Amino acid sequence: MLPISLTFQGIYSYQNRVTIDFKSLTSAGMFGIFGAVGSGKSTILDAISLALYDKIERLTNPELKNIINLRSSEIYIEFDFLAGKENRQYRFTYSRKFDKKRVDIRPTERRQYILNEETNEWKPIKIEAKELLNISYDNFKRTIILPQGKFQDFLHLGGTDRTNMMIQLFNLENYDLENKLKPIKEANNVEFSLADAELKNLENVTKENLDLLIKELEILHEKQESIKENLHSLQKTKENFDNLEKLDKQIKTIQKELELLENQQENISAKENILKQYKLCKELFANLFENNEKIKQNITHTQKEKENQDKQLQDIDVKVQNATENLAKVQKEVSLKPEIQEKLDDLIRIKDIAIAQKILDSILPTSEKESKKFEEVKEKLDISIQKNQQIKDEIAHKEKEKPQNMAVLYEIQRWFDNKLTLAGDVQNIKKEIESQENKLKFNLNNQKIEVKSPLNVEQILAFLEDKINQEELKKEETETNLRNLNVKQELQKYAEKLVEGEPCPVCGSAHHPDISFGKELVEDIKIAKKMIEEHKKSIKDLQEIKAEFQASVKNIEKYNKNYATKLQELNDFDDKFIWRKKGYDSDDRKEIDKQIIAHKLIEEFVIEKRREQKEVEKETEILSTKKEELDKSLQDLAIQKATKTSEIDTKVADLKHLKNYKEHLNHDFDTKIKAGKDKIEKIDKDFKDAQNTLLQYNNEKIKWQSNVENTFKNIEKYQQELQKNENEILEKMQKSNFNAQTEIQKILKNQIDIQKTEKEITTFYENISAKKGSLETIKTQMQNQSYDIDKHKEVKFAFQNIQNELEQIKKDSNLIEANIQKIQKDLAIKITISRQFEKIKQRKEDIETMQSLFYAKGFAKYVSNSYLENLCLVANKRFRIFTRQQLTLELEGREDNKEFYVCDFLHEGRKRSVKTLSGGQTFQASLALALALAETVSAFQYSHQNFFFMDEGFGSLDDDSLSTVFQTLQTLREENRIVGIISHVERLKEEIPTFLKVEINENGGSSVKMMHN
Repeated sequence: MLPISLTFQGIYSYQNRVTIDFKSLTSAGMFGIFGAVGSGKSTILDAISLALYDKIERLTNPELKNIINLRSSEIYIEFDFLAGKENRQYRFTYSRKFDKKRVDIRPTERRQYILNEETNEWKPIKIEAKELLNISYDNFKRTIILPQGKFQDFLHLGGTDRTNMMIQLFNLENYDLENKLKPIKEANNVEFSLADAELKNLENVTKENLDLLIKELEILHEKQESIKENLHSLQKTKENFDNLEKLDKQIKTIQKELELLENQQENISAKENILKQYKLCKELFANLFENNEKIKQNITHTQKEKENQDKQLQDIDVKVQNATENLAKVQKEVSLKPEIQEKLDDLIRIKDIAIAQKILDSILPTSEKESKKFEEVKEKLDISIQKNQQIKDEIAHKEKEKPQNMAVLYEIQRWFDNKLTLAGDVQNIKKEIESQENKLKFNLNNQKIEVKSPLNVEQILAFLEDKINQEELKKEETETNLRNLNVKQELQKYAEKLVEGEPCPVCGSAHHPDISFGKELVEDIKIAKKMIEEHKKSIKDLQEIKAEFQASVKNIEKYNKNYATKLQELNDFDDKFIWRKKGYDSDDRKEIDKQIIAHKLIEEFVIEKRREQKEVEKETEILSTKKEELDKSLQDLAIQKATKTSEIDTKVADLKHLKNYKEHLNHDFDTKIKAGKDKIEKIDKDFKDAQNTLLQYNNEKIKWQSNVENTFKNIEKYQQELQKNENEILEKMQKSNFNAQTEIQKILKNQIDIQKTEKEITTFYENISAKKGSLETIKTQMQNQSYDIDKHKEVKFAFQNIQNELEQIKKDSNLIEANIQKIQKDLAIKITISRQFEKIKQRKEDIETMQSLFYAKGFAKYVSNSYLENLCLVANKRFRIFTRQQLTLELEGREDNKEFYVCDFLHEGRKRSVKTLSGGQTFQASLALALALAETVSAFQYSHQNFFFMDEGFGSLDDDSLSTVFQTLQTLREENRIVGIISHVERLKEEIPTFLKVEINENGGSSVKMMHN
């Protein structure tokens, strides 16, 4: 991430909007933000944190309302920066509004945008800083922006916390494969169980069982071939007997059929004669007789139809006469219709008059009631208006009692608050100094070092140095003694090998007196080694006490300097009281508080009265609206009364028959009006129905007259056709042998089916001829053989037995073949499953091995430790420069819980806790680690620019260390890194070419100014 610009207002001491152009600052590679304590330097970091993460280090989320400037009602932050692999420009905004009591009146609004480089427009997006920067807030404040008091966090974090931080920073959760292995292991276990169960089910599937079945099948096949040969020979004999049996049955059947046909010969001859006569009559007379019958039927039917038509015509004449008489009667009633209609109209008018009169009678009481309501509302409205005016007068009176200089009073109150805070700071620093001195005395007393007040630092340091030197001397004496003992031990080894009379390899003597070094030599060496270790431990403990004492002394000196500064600020604070000329006393806060409380009470009174005024105004508005509504209602009633009176007069003038209308006002109008309307409708309907009926009957009469005339003509036509047909029958009888029509009609009554009968006769003669020919043919096929039924039965029985045996062999063979195929298939499956089972089994062992490696994030912690070791190497490059090659950082401890130690080359490279470092050395170690961590995180995030911001920490460095640190920081520009520094130390301005100067004044709040050296 690389900041471009920051705009903010309404946060802490920043009342007005401020914009910081980071481009000018970051171009120098290193920049600073300087200002007095409390001027608002750290607020810049808070604004960036709020915009990105909606959090700040100093306050929890519910306490964020306390960050708002006392003279502002809104916080607004706008932060532009470069980020991501593509180094795109983003904008995060933060806004929040409050009321006078610093209560949110609108939820916090946070928005994110990305710059469209083509159109130079901001496009809204949904993305969180954690996702964009690939870093959580806790790690953000440890690697990119380091708030006050957090600079040394990474150095002093516990091993577990630091490991978790590395896992989060570098997404090492990907190496935590324990949970990912669980479903793989479960799935593999399921496959293992299934494969094991399948193999157990296939235990009996073996190659030996398959070979036995194949041999059994071969035996059955040999037996089957032998039986097939016997069956083939017997089948030919059976087929010959079957054929003879079939031919014998055919001969007997044909002989029976011939005998039946010969018995039918006489009947067939009679049928032939009858058919001949029938065909002749059918041909000459059938159609003529049928026509005669049809014509006679038509004549009879038409005569009956004419009789019916004559009767209908007589009935229609009667109906026409009746309809004519009815029409004349109805026409008399139609002439009375106008008078009936006028009386009906009078009744309708009288009904309207009655309704209007009823409405008119109801208007008077309603009008009186509305008038009474109008007067009541008018009276209430007048009272409400008076009450509203009274409240206005009370508010105006109270407003005059308000103090006119409230802004000055609040400024004086803030002056008293700041003075109280400053006095509290002085007391707290004083207590901290006393606490530090007591703690130092207690620690020294525990080491049996007598301490007097005031502290004599040089004397205590000299005492500690003397103690260290004494222990060093004792250690050196013991080491010399140990070397002598070791030499004696080596000589003893040679002495044990000496032989009397042989020369000594050392002195050459051949005579060796008794050697008695003593058995205590080994024990003395052990004691000497133990004493050396004890001396080393004492030296180390004393050095740590000395280092801690020096650090504590520096800390006390720092507190004393801070105490003197704060005390001077407190003493000078009275000079800032500029309101004495206005009559206010810097020692009299009660009067100020009293006037402010009086102002607040007046404000509360006015607020309550304004609330009461709103209620009265609302009531006045309601009553005014009500009055207008009642006024309009009274006017509407007056208009309605005049309208109804005019309506009644008009209706009375229009009456024609019922002039004395008042006698009819209480009658049932609806029933009488309905009866009148029904009577008029009945007259119209009766007249129309009488006309339609007469017209209908006249039309029917004309129709029936035409029908009678046509029917008479049809009867004459049928009689002529009948005579012509009779003459044709007599003419044909004279040419044939028939003498009477009855004889012909008798023959035709037989109703013979000519085609069927002819076919029956022809089929009969053809069957006889065919049967005789078939009988001769079958006798020829038998070739003079005779059919023996007993021998045929014997052959069939033997054939069936052999066939059954062969069928059973086939079934046995098929069953064995199916078993062979199943075993072959199961055997192939068993081989495949066995191979798979071995792979699954091997995989199961591999998974268990991996699970033991990845247990409890073991691998992720291992990778995290590798990152940490690499980080330590990178940090040491700068730490050695900072400490002039005197100190380096090292990691020691369990693989998953390593702690930072310091290797001190001024003391033979001995290791000691980082807690023993001085304040300046701790800062140098923390800075080296922070730079290395920021560099590693930046590389991991593919960032084009490495940005690093730290708040305070330089005050603990001496001039030489400060120069060394600054030389290192200045080289970071060559590595494309940017460092921002926040401090109140004026000395730092000389080292930084470009910086922001933060100032604060009582009226406008904090402001920022760009400065250049």
